[in-house]
Formats: sequence, structure tokens, C-alpha cells
Amino acid sequence: MARKKPSNNKVIVHPVILCGGAGTRLWPVSRADLPKQFLAMVTQRTMLQDTALLVGDRSCYAAPTYLTGEDFRFLVEHQIKEIKQDASLVIMEPVRRNTAPAIALAALSLAQHDPDALMLVMPSDHVLESKSRFHACVAEAVIAAQRGYLVTFGMKAIRPETGFGYIHEGPPLKGVEQGYKVQNFVEKPNRETAQAYIDDGSYHWNSGMFLFKASRYLAELEQHHPGIVDACKTAIERGRRGGGMMCPEAKSFAMAKDISIDYAVMEHTQRAAMVRGDFGWSDVGSWTALADLADADQCDDKVVLQDCTDTYVRSECGRVIAAIGLEDYVVIDTVDAVLIAPKDHAQDVKNIVERLRHRNQVEADHQACVHRPWGTYQGIHHGGMHQVKHIVVDPGGKLSAQYHHHRAEHWIIVSGEAQVTVGEETKIMYENEFVYIPVEAIHRLANLSEQPLHLIEVQYGDYLGEDDIVRLDDIYGRIDAAHAAEWW
Repeated sequence: MARKKPSNNKVIVHPVILCGGAGTRLWPVSRADLPKQFLAMVTQRTMLQDTALLVGDRSCYAAPTYLTGEDFRFLVEHQIKEIKQDASLVIMEPVRRNTAPAIALAALSLAQHDPDALMLVMPSDHVLESKSRFHACVAEAVIAAQRGYLVTFGMKAIRPETGFGYIHEGPPLKGVEQGYKVQNFVEKPNRETAQAYIDDGSYHWNSGMFLFKASRYLAELEQHHPGIVDACKTAIERGRRGGGMMCPEAKSFAMAKDISIDYAVMEHTQRAAMVRGDFGWSDVGSWTALADLADADQCDDKVVLQDCTDTYVRSECGRVIAAIGLEDYVVIDTVDAVLIAPKDHAQDVKNIVERLRHRNQVEADHQACVHRPWGTYQGIHHGGMHQVKHIVVDPGGKLSAQYHHHRAEHWIIVSGEAQVTVGEETKIMYENEFVYIPVEAIHRLANLSEQPLHLIEVQYGDYLGEDDIVRLDDIYGRIDAAHAAEWW
């Protein structure tokens, strides 16, 4: 059946984009310190950027609210700025408490201006095939949400997937095309039960996307988990807000129960509704799922395949990869780790990550390329008392004024224009110039140009850890009061 065009021209929907997860199901590309939503996994843009652009029409959607962790604050701002979109409100969860409390923070914030604001809660790491059909589904969900329903989007279950939750479709909702009341939610079933759901035809995958009034969500949460609402209210009252940021107080927010919106609200409310989503959806929850989104035997110019079928090969570091005779495999190559697995074992990557964590290997959670508010750095050599890094400072980026107790540093400008301060002297430096920073010398680096600044840093000392940084002044707020007093 053809869908109607959106009829909610005068209704503004407020997207709430969840981007604080630390997923590792796409390890080694996605890791805890840089999860898949911040990576270009499917298109040339990151998954967060694609999600933001999906709701970029300001005649229908307000500027999104972004829910993330404190570690990702600057990454969210940077990536949204890159696509020339608004990052007017970023809510930083001080501790992880799952989706129910996180969404409550957004609902309370929106309700301060409009208690009946329509919230479209959406993950930032899903892929949608048809934008037009997505917007049409949202328009239908708006009709139900305005009547007081909490609407979820059910995806047609096309295979007996055991990694998804399911929604059991109930009676139709009058006046809402492809809208139904929810009979019940079902958690991840075994394969036999999942196949029975497929055969039944009235079960749908739970997409994790919702649309409802802020007031309705808070009322339902107050009924079933009043402690969460109280904790979130207190955290906001005692927290900080300014410059497009909301920082709830950690101690208060930690009192909220760690629980998902599904368990906390959707499985208990009598007002749950579902709109059938026919816009093509994938949660990109494994390398197999990502391979399904790509062309068969996809590879780049650094990959050579011979006699391989249904094999997905991805090179993240530009190294040549050659494979012969593979069938139904994924091969993922990064700077510091390689994954090789049959597609039907791709979900087991989480077990590998846990084993690496148990062995205290940094590769379990940390990328070789480390992101900072000012840019990135990557280790390229490590010795007993020395290490070498490649540092990239973004246009306008400025490192903190700092010193080190245990190491001296040499900076060699590779390309770009650097403003370098060592002690009382500040100068502009260009490519093929270098500077020496002695132990305990106060120093600072800035890129005042419109092009990225590249330099090589050689560190030498008896301790080379990142915790040997004493920050005295920092435009990104990464400084404590004692060090500020020392500087001023």
C-alpha cells in the first residue's frame, strides 16, 4: 500500500539522538573509546552524521538533542559541526544508566519549554534505506503520539533473528496508517521461537526507536519508576548548563536505576502503540550485517580476492590484503588488530573483546588513533625510554598549557603552521622546523590556520604515560582548580 505524504507540516518533532554507547560488536574497527556511531561504517560520513542529516529538515524537525557520555562531548560537537548542523543541546550522562534515565533527562529538558513536545528517540548507529518512507512513518506516529500513545517502530521480521527483541502486533489504531496497539513485547527468543514468530506474521523486530510526548513519557516513568524521575530532576537542578551543554550532577544521576526504556516503560504501559516501519532498517549489529549492506565480495583497491565467495574484506590502514579460497568469511584489518571469522561466528567477536580485556590488552577498548578535542594523535614507535607520535591539530585547535615531570619532547613540523610556546617565548613555525621542550618546561601548541597541522613528536624520559601531563590552562575545560591556581 502506498504511503501518504507527511501531513504534519505544522507539527515540529524533537529528535533525541542516542550516541553514548560503547559498542564493540564491530571490533576491531569500533571500540569503547571510539564506537561505531562516530565512524564511517557505511557511507563516507559517520553514522552519527547520517542520523543527524536524516532529521535535518527544520520545517519538520527541531534541532536534535544529543545524549552522550562526557568522553564523547567534543566528538559530537565536532562531527555535527562538520556537516553544518546544529548541536544546540548536548546532554552528557555523567555515568551510564541505560536508556530509560537518559531519555528522562531529554524529556525533562524539553518539558521545561513545552511539556507536550513530541520526542523522536533514535539511535545514532542504525542504517535506514528509504528516507522518504521513514518520514512518512514518523508522520503516522505523530498522530498516535498526539493521542497519548507511546509509539515504537516495528520492523518486518524476515528471518529468525535471535539477537533482537520482538513486538507482537495487536488491534489496528484507527486513523493511523500501519498503526497498531502493542499486544506485548518479547525479549530475545531462541531460534525455534523466533521461527514461530516469523511463521505467525504478527511479530516485528523492535527497532529501538520511539515517538511520544515528553509529558506522557515522564508520567509513565513516574508511575513505574518514580525514583528515576526524582534522580534525573535532582541531577539537572544540581548540574551545569551553558553553551549548548547540559551536565547533570553525577552523584544524583547515579541514583537512577540502570534500566532500558523497554523494561522500565514500554513493557508496562497500557498506551504502547506500533507503526510498521517499511523503510528498510539494520542495526548494523555485526560484521555479517554490515556485509549484507555492502555489495557482494566488496573490496577496495588494496584488497585482492581470488576464488572467494560471499566474503567481506575491509582494510582500515591501507595495507594490501590478499585472500584465496574463502567462503562466507569476514576479514577486518586495522593498524593494530586483525579479525578473521566465518560469517556465522561474527557475533562471537564480543567474546574475543572480553578475552582481550581479561588479558589487559589495550587493543580491546582503545583505538591506535586517539581523539582529543583539538585533534588526534597516534603512536608510531615505542621504545624503552622513548616513543614517537604523529599529532594532527585541527584548524583552530589549541592544546593545553602544560608541562611534564618525567619527559622531554621534540616537535618536528611536517605540514601546516604552528604557534608554539615554550616558557616565555612564542613563535610561529612551519614545515621542516623543530623545537625542543625540556622536562618541566611550560609549553603550548596551537593551530591558528585554516588547514590541519601535522607534526611528529619524539618523547624521551623515564616515564612516558599520558598521566604525566600537568595542565595549567585549557580552552576545553580539562583542568582542576589546583593547577589553575598554579598557573595564574
